[in-house]
Amino acid sequence: MSIFELVARERARMARLVRLDTVARGAAVLLIALSLGALLLRGTRWIALPRVVPFAVWLLAIGLVALVIRHGRRRMQSEAAPVAVAEAVEREQGTRRGAVRGLVELADDTSIFVARASQRLGAQLATAGSALAPLMERRLQRGILASAAVLVPVLLLAAFMRSKGDDGWKALSHPVDAWRGALLPPIELRGAPRRTLRGSSLRLIVRAVGRSSVSLRRRTTGNAWIDTPLQVTNGEATTDVGPLDADLTLVASDGRALSDTAVVRVVDRPFLGDVAVRVTYPPYLHKPTEALPSDATLRIPKGSELVLEGHASEALASVALLQGRDSILLASSDRRFSGRFRPLESGSWTWSAHGASTAIAEVPPPLVVEVVADSAPAAAILQPATDSLVLPTAKVELQLVASDDHGLSSVTLKVWRVGRDGRASAPATQRLAGGGIPDWAGVIALDMSAFTLGPGDAVHVQLIARDETPWGQEGKSRELALRVPATDEQRSVARAAADSAAARASAAAKAQANLQQRTADAANARTPKAGEKGAKSEANMQYEGAQQAKALA
Repeated sequence: MSIFELVARERARMARLVRLDTVARGAAVLLIALSLGALLLRGTRWIALPRVVPFAVWLLAIGLVALVIRHGRRRMQSEAAPVAVAEAVEREQGTRRGAVRGLVELADDTSIFVARASQRLGAQLATAGSALAPLMERRLQRGILASAAVLVPVLLLAAFMRSKGDDGWKALSHPVDAWRGALLPPIELRGAPRRTLRGSSLRLIVRAVGRSSVSLRRRTTGNAWIDTPLQVTNGEATTDVGPLDADLTLVASDGRALSDTAVVRVVDRPFLGDVAVRVTYPPYLHKPTEALPSDATLRIPKGSELVLEGHASEALASVALLQGRDSILLASSDRRFSGRFRPLESGSWTWSAHGASTAIAEVPPPLVVEVVADSAPAAAILQPATDSLVLPTAKVELQLVASDDHGLSSVTLKVWRVGRDGRASAPATQRLAGGGIPDWAGVIALDMSAFTLGPGDAVHVQLIARDETPWGQEGKSRELALRVPATDEQRSVARAAADSAAARASAAAKAQANLQQRTADAANARTPKAGEKGAKSEANMQYEGAQQAKALA
């Protein structure tokens, strides 16, 4: 192996160590810069500082890393250069000064003398082992270990701060959200009613999670904005505003994000108002919750539930709905109240409210509720229209219909046998339809031979429809009786049929004799008598004959 190959091998090893050292130093510098930036921004200080600070921290960290990379490149050119490696080999292997460097500088010379000198020196140094500059290599390794000794604790500190949800790291991780103030939950204004009594004061709560301070901006009608700084404790800041003599506009800010604007109207009398009514329909109606006007009659289906919400101009002690001796107490909290109830019948409910000091006379109009009961389903047997006599082997077609105003849960046909002695068997049921359809119609063939009927026995049929309400209302058709005639009835029917046939035969014979007589009379009338001459007599005979033929037909 020539000296050129040995130096190239050492140079590759040194270059690899320099690169690793540069990467470790760059990572350490980056983490140190970001950690210091996170410490600077933590504790919501990023809100008070200019918005560009997170971007400036990143630019500073990237600039420092660029300097480390630039320094690494210079080290590559100095410490990992062929001449530097050759000098280190000379120094550590004890060779004559310039012996290795001189040959390395003549690497581009292709003469045979340079090649032989390179081979001779390479063979001499090859016996020294795999590392020709071990001291230089150990020095570079110690540099890598030193960089790692700095990198590891910084990395652990950064991971610990990140795991604890440090807001400084959040601001660095999401600088755009930090610029817009969207890293923290929204600011909320609580305790601001829509209306309040003139001369009263308000206790406002500003919920600002993650902030150390907020600013409350307020303005009464006709005046300028007033900023009030508030200290936040456990995510909330409390302040009193008033006494009020004009409408008040409120908004809270942390310097970047704003809360929703709240407007408080000032009124002169205590009142109970802004009642919101929502109705929750029974599940079988499959209708979503709906808002209803509180000042109109509330027409709701039976089983619906009313949800009420509203507020007063002052703190409430109690709110109730009254109807005769019945009362419904609603839950009240400060100036707000809410509650729910399920009306069982129609009626009018009046409001009763008491404030912390006196009764509130200004209440909404009575709550008029009209409970609409669900209609029972209808079921009918259209054909046969009446009870009928049938043969024991007949097949009877039944035309059936059922309907409901919302939906049918089931349509069932009930059939039972009644003997001639009046004893009824257990009814058999057959489900025909169901599953929410509002209307159903069908034709069913009933085989009488399946009941083994004798004279006087009957089969009773009834159609039953059930709706989908929780009460399971049923609609039933009339009972249709299909009866086999008894023995004496069969004889009476046969006798009546024979008498009717004989009467029809006798009437037919009389009608035939009468027809023959009338035919003969008509033929005689058409023969002209002697002496009747002329056109007038002939015309009269023709008219009379035509009338007789018409009557005969």
